[in-house]
Amino acid sequence: MKHIFLLTAALLYASQGFAQTSYPPIIWAADVNTVTNDPFDGGIEYLDIAADPLSGGVYAVVSCRAKSNFDDQIIVTPDSNSVSLALVKYDYQGNLEWLGYLGFLSEGAQICTGPAGEVYLSSTFSAPELDFGNGVTVTRNCTTDCDEIYVAKISAEGQAQWARSVYGNEGSFFLVAGIEADQEDHVFLLGNYEGTSANFGANNMYNNLPESSFFLARYNAQTGATQAVHFASEESGPAVGLHLAANHNGQLVLGGYFVGTLQFENGLVVETTNTITGDAFIAGLNANGEALWAKNVGSSNYMDVLGIAIDEEGQAYMAIDASVDLKLDNSTILSINSEYAGIVLKVGSSAFSVPVFIEYDTEDYTVMDVELDNWGNIYTAGYTSEPVEIGSSTYTIDGCVDGLLTATSQDGLLQWVRTIGGTGCEGIANYYYASSIAFDGVGFLHATGVFIDGFEEDGISVPGSGGFVAKFNTSIVDTQEPASIGNLQINPNPNAGSFVLNLDDAPGQNTLLQIHDLHGRLVFTQEIQSTQQEINTVLPAGAYIVTLQADKLLARQKLIVQR
Repeated sequence: MKHIFLLTAALLYASQGFAQTSYPPIIWAADVNTVTNDPFDGGIEYLDIAADPLSGGVYAVVSCRAKSNFDDQIIVTPDSNSVSLALVKYDYQGNLEWLGYLGFLSEGAQICTGPAGEVYLSSTFSAPELDFGNGVTVTRNCTTDCDEIYVAKISAEGQAQWARSVYGNEGSFFLVAGIEADQEDHVFLLGNYEGTSANFGANNMYNNLPESSFFLARYNAQTGATQAVHFASEESGPAVGLHLAANHNGQLVLGGYFVGTLQFENGLVVETTNTITGDAFIAGLNANGEALWAKNVGSSNYMDVLGIAIDEEGQAYMAIDASVDLKLDNSTILSINSEYAGIVLKVGSSAFSVPVFIEYDTEDYTVMDVELDNWGNIYTAGYTSEPVEIGSSTYTIDGCVDGLLTATSQDGLLQWVRTIGGTGCEGIANYYYASSIAFDGVGFLHATGVFIDGFEEDGISVPGSGGFVAKFNTSIVDTQEPASIGNLQINPNPNAGSFVLNLDDAPGQNTLLQIHDLHGRLVFTQEIQSTQQEINTVLPAGAYIVTLQADKLLARQKLIVQR
């Protein structure tokens, strides 16, 4: 099957007074124009995206294969026969805040954001030295044909804080599979290696390793010090880590492929009977990197794991492309009648379910990613080059290849589907694709994409070739609301920025009031400790969304400030 990274999007809040169409329209799209002579290559690729939870801004890590113009002022021009890597930040309105770290990309890059809005960047590199600015550098340790990994912390203002490298002996190769940060000053790195040694810094040198496997490393988010490293060992074949996800409770899930027997450091074992092509695995871990459970996921014919997400209970969600029989721990759990099928498999330590199952009969459609909103609703992203039937409806395409998005309740009920694409091919493939989507704190979705024959969607039109970052309005109807925290009243409303918040019931511990503007930017926050509490803000005149949340309970109201 032909797999293409795609443009994706999805939803979040369903809010009375803010309901729109049945799928999310684009609020803004920040485009990058490229100059390329290849009619099938946009000259740029967005490798990953992450949202700033505080400001509503968004980060993107970008691979530039051709001259790329970001805002008519900042132009990235790669050297001949090379690729440049750039880290970009846009504010909540789509304005370019800064572009930093122009380096030579070896292979792959991943980013994530921390609770203070900082960004963590990881990639392989083969240059003698990388300069991140602000006096932060990383020097290559091996001298022959080899790759190393760096992990770097960049502030929300674009200033490098620290950087660390991972390297082995001569001839070793490393590859980044995922990076995540939690709320407790931890940064987790999932990586693969080929070699027999790995050095993570002072007192963290490992020798006599399996020749081809993966590791999970944990760093102190403030200092960059390595705190723990865990390795998986394999027997009778290689093991590869592909995806990593973390929740706010310090729980992790990771997935990948293995052949034969896979053993985690604390002795947990996963086995497969497919000793030729191998199977996929998914495992749940704690913040110390200890494997709590692990499952084998396979198929009697074809399967590919394309994304992983985790909810606050530690349940994992796998985006899978599969056919014939889907197996869990070598037992068939779903029979698939079509040639290929897009599936999201929900799996934990003791149970599983299939909350999303999209059956189709063309090899030109695939699921590529899965994400969850704050209340467990499920979103998939894929692409299609032919009309595709989902449920009882057929979805057509506008260009040669369209992005395809689905929103599903946490109970597995399909809510909406939309395609994203261009207006025509005219002999040139009109691809829209990207590798990642991200939700910000208030639930607006950010996505990245590439266009080859112009971009035209939701009234936004950009000619030529290049890429973009887009923000989608996710105040959508027909999505499952979380349980209510109780009756929430704002008096008076409208007001001049000060009001009294009234609740029917006493709030629990850690009940938090947040106010966002209609662009998704967090503008005010305060802990709520009583059923009647005075709130004083200096917000400018306008409309806002007031959100009161305690664990999974939620209440929302519209706030109007008049001055």
